[in-house]
Amino acid sequence: MNEKLQPNSLGNNSVHREKKGAEPFLLSDDFQIKELEISLNTKCNLRCTNCGFKVPAQPEPFAHGVDQHIESLFALKKLGVRIGKIVLVGGEIALHKNLTSDLKKIKDVMVSSEVEVVTNGLYPQGIDYEVLNLIDSLVISDYVRTEAFESLWEEYVKSLGCTFRINFRRKDFWDDWTTPVLMSADATQKAWDTCFYRNYDITLERGRLFSCSRIAKNLKDDEGLSISDIKNIAEVEAYLNSVTPRPSCSTCTPVAGLPEVIVARQEDGKEVTLSKAALTHMKSSIKGKCR
Repeated sequence: MNEKLQPNSLGNNSVHREKKGAEPFLLSDDFQIKELEISLNTKCNLRCTNCGFKVPAQPEPFAHGVDQHIESLFALKKLGVRIGKIVLVGGEIALHKNLTSDLKKIKDVMVSSEVEVVTNGLYPQGIDYEVLNLIDSLVISDYVRTEAFESLWEEYVKSLGCTFRINFRRKDFWDDWTTPVLMSADATQKAWDTCFYRNYDITLERGRLFSCSRIAKNLKDDEGLSISDIKNIAEVEAYLNSVTPRPSCSTCTPVAGLPEVIVARQEDGKEVTLSKAALTHMKSSIKGKCR
């Protein structure tokens, strides 16, 4: 029996994670926003208990298709905003039917240095040659956590001509996204000042910038910054570097010190069936390339 690999990263709410001051908007020559998260679809092949993205009821990330994302990125570029990395997610992004064409559109904006795709790795059919050769990095949120799964993914990607290293993200636990909380003003301010999500989870949805994906997924659009209303880059800086927490921050369960929750728990054990199918597909694909 293939033993589970050990976790390799801490939960964001872990007591072992060092609390650092949030720096969401940087005054640098290379980029101002380190990472910008963009959802391309809402469909997922898992139904994780405690899903932070609200699957299966995840709200649509755009009002009129992916071109709204493209328009927003062009507008940010025109303002002078540079992005270190655009991180593309879902739902489960491998299920996105237009992933290749949408990737090309995003790269053509030329507003970011890198484009990364984050997947659960359970539908490798959607991460094909064209996708891999359009991105700069691939992250697999690995819920299978076996040597066979990870080594086969590495072999699969290599067989498709890619040389970059896959980042397998094996969390020790997940932050609790669903238990109701109401933090004090002092606790909310402290959480805001050291918020991990403000550094690495700035989100673009529905033509708005959000300080984190939780605000976006909870449809708190009035707490986002409407990109069409921005007059200059200073307004982007003022929004992201605000010293005042968003109204939603007092209810932010991922930073409220709640107990850990089990990663990617499925009520029906579907991940076992999906992982077997994923392994079968990758083996078949690799065998076909070797002929």
